[in-house]
Amino acid sequence: MARIDSLPEEVKKHGIEEVLIAIPSGDGRLVRRIVDLSQKAGVSYRIIPGIYQVLSGAVSISQIRKVDIEDLLGREPVKLDIDAISKYLKGKRILVTGAGGSIGSEIVRQVARFSPEFMVLLGRGENSLFELELEIKTSFLDLKYELVISGVQNRQKLERVFKKFGLK
Repeated sequence: MARIDSLPEEVKKHGIEEVLIAIPSGDGRLVRRIVDLSQKAGVSYRIIPGIYQVLSGAVSISQIRKVDIEDLLGREPVKLDIDAISKYLKGKRILVTGAGGSIGSEIVRQVARFSPEFMVLLGRGENSLFELELEIKTSFLDLKYELVISGVQNRQKLERVFKKFGLK
C-alpha cells in the first residue's frame, strides 16, 4: 500500500487522471494534504460521500462531488452576519496591512464588497500591490483607495499614513 506522500509518483506511474478521496470523515488536514498532492500531481480530485450517508440513503455513491471548504476545514464553516459586517464597514476608512499577500489581498476583496469610504492598502511588495491594483480597477470600479509601499515595522511611516488618511 502506497503512502499518501507518494501520491504524485503513483499518479505518474499509473497514468491516473483523477483522485477520489474516500475518507470524507478524515480531518481537514488530511483532506487538505491529499488535495495539495493532487494539485502538485496535476490531476483533478473529488470526494466520495461518507459511508453512513450512503447507508442511510441520504446520498448515493453516484454523488461523488468536488471538495468543499468544509472538507478542508474539518468542520462546518462559520456563518457570517453579512448585515452586521456591512453596517460596520460601509462608509469607513479601512487600512489593510500585507495587502499584496494572499491573505491580505483576499481581505481587500472581501472588504471592498461592503462599500468602504476609502481603503489604504499597505504592503511591502510593489509587484503584488501592482497586481492587486489591476484587479481592483476591473472588479471594484467605485473603490477609492491608495497603495502604500511600507512594512508595519516602519513606525514613522505608519504614523504619517494614519495622519494623511484620517485613520484612527
